Amino acid sequence: MSNSIPDISEVLLYDPKFLDPSQPTGFWFCSEAEDVLAIQINAGCLRTLGDWNTIGQYESFFLQFCYVLVVCADPEKRAVMVKELRHRLPNVILLAVEDKGFRRCSSVRALRDTYGLKAVDQILLDTDGRANHQTDGAHRHSDGGGQRQAAGPSEVPGHRPYLRVAACSGHAPRHPGLYRAPAHRV
Repeated sequence: MSNSIPDISEVLLYDPKFLDPSQPTGFWFCSEAEDVLAIQINAGCLRTLGDWNTIGQYESFFLQFCYVLVVCADPEKRAVMVKELRHRLPNVILLAVEDKGFRRCSSVRALRDTYGLKAVDQILLDTDGRANHQTDGAHRHSDGGGQRQAAGPSEVPGHRPYLRVAACSGHAPRHPGLYRAPAHRV
């Protein structure tokens, strides 16, 4: 999909032919390879021999995407992932799927198999913007030509984090490739 993507294959498991930073879906940082396979488009996970310390060297890779969505059904493991990514990728907009997004399933693959592809798309509606929260109340994200801001949770009272994701991309969040039907605006 894109030839200008830095090669981070030493630490990240992903399929380069399914990466397209121009899509409004962001990058889905999964906890397991089976979830990467279930999502495919703009999805990856830390390799078995990958190291959190090394991931920070590739911040430019993640800055190509509108945001990074942490996708992990295990709340304790998800908290570790969010902490590690926030620490090592300070300029990246970071969101995390909440427990309710998984509908008691143990993985994205189980969610897809149990509730269908639409449930995977709707996982974006159950994101937690606190993963992106910094002490200054805003998070800056370089888009190559300037700065974008994602409001911190305290700045948008009553708004769900996914609304900020839609504003970031100019499109309603959708995960193309999971659906074969034409995309529609929400």
